[in-house]
Amino acid sequence: MPTNENISKSLEHKLQHRWRKLTQHQHYLIPETREDIKTLGPFPYFELGDVWVFANDFVKELVWDVSELLRGEMGRDRFAVSTVAKILRNELKTHFSDKEPRPFEWHLKRILTAIRSHDHSRQYVKVVAGLQLRDMDQVAFGSWKIWCFSEEHVKEFSHRDSAPEDWHQHLEALLKTNCVGKTCLSVNCRGDEEQSQLKAEYVANYVVNCLRLFMCVHASDGHLQHEIGIALEAPIRDKTISFSFDVDSQVHTIHPGYGSIRQGYSLNARNLEIIRESLHADQLWSLIENDDLTDLEDSLVTAVTWFGDAQQEADGHLAYIKYWTALEALVTGHGKERLVSRLKTTIPVLLSQSSKANVPSKSRIENAYDLRSKILHRGSRAEMRMSDLSQVCNWAWQCITITLHLTTIGYKTRQQVEQQASKISLYKKPSGQ
Repeated sequence: MPTNENISKSLEHKLQHRWRKLTQHQHYLIPETREDIKTLGPFPYFELGDVWVFANDFVKELVWDVSELLRGEMGRDRFAVSTVAKILRNELKTHFSDKEPRPFEWHLKRILTAIRSHDHSRQYVKVVAGLQLRDMDQVAFGSWKIWCFSEEHVKEFSHRDSAPEDWHQHLEALLKTNCVGKTCLSVNCRGDEEQSQLKAEYVANYVVNCLRLFMCVHASDGHLQHEIGIALEAPIRDKTISFSFDVDSQVHTIHPGYGSIRQGYSLNARNLEIIRESLHADQLWSLIENDDLTDLEDSLVTAVTWFGDAQQEADGHLAYIKYWTALEALVTGHGKERLVSRLKTTIPVLLSQSSKANVPSKSRIENAYDLRSKILHRGSRAEMRMSDLSQVCNWAWQCITITLHLTTIGYKTRQQVEQQASKISLYKKPSGQ
């Protein structure tokens, strides 16, 4: 019988085989001289009383392998490799501390119990700069919500903490200074501290990137789509300043952390209704909550990520490359051959489905992609106009929104979109369905 319901019998056999190797004495070193300590360094793998024990690279690699096996069975999205590796290291210490060896099953039970003890329900909150909610209290979907942090939230968050009263006071002061009156995004998740934070950051960034995408659509009649300023607030970056000194005029100028002028966005109930009904916002948001995505859905997540990264990129040349990376993920990521040819064929077809589209010719796309290559190889020395950046930004958000719509009518793979390019219609399911 398996030691635990979360562990299959086959995995238990693999773990037992690796445990035998990990507990062999020849893989561990105990320094005996000063020269040994100089060679091995100041950081032992574990300590047995006053004795420092060092492990060779074989042990460290095998512990990493065992950690990945356990995460694969118990949840990669819940447990970090470092968490599981630390538990394994502590259990190895227990093994070598015992006078009499204990059976593997005893150690495995302790390892699994220790891993599960880190699986907590957690809520992460981050300030969203540049976004304001109008005539509504919140925007919520799945595991996350966006809301305005108020004085009432200060008491709610500080009073639920089990720490001593002086910590409550410190926490209240911190929240009042940094959060009250600001738009916040909270994500609920489970797991150890490290992995759940990574998951929360991933979800939060994706949500913000989706909003950037929708706001580009909303601002499509203008020419500043690249300047949408919504971002997850990063205090270190935001508070970092630089200054310059005009030698001729003898004047200092203080520069904020972000180099370009950005515009914020006010989201009201009507706009939220539009993006949910017309732009399939809930469908796009649901992708981050789903572990079983089709090829086309997965490409959308990647494309939205690169698009959002391009949106917050202050360097226009780098932003240009990132917009193109979003397009490549959407159109060519399923194969390595004929990249430019496929971009020239598929992008115009997708854009032709958009009411906002000025459908580009194949030569225009090729020229734009050539500029991407020049920037990639020559950096800022390659000449780029703001109109070039706006153009590829427009292509990217339109292709993403059109592809999203295609997923709602049955398209599942990028190859399917490419093969049926001449027949694509937003009102017609793909051939064969």
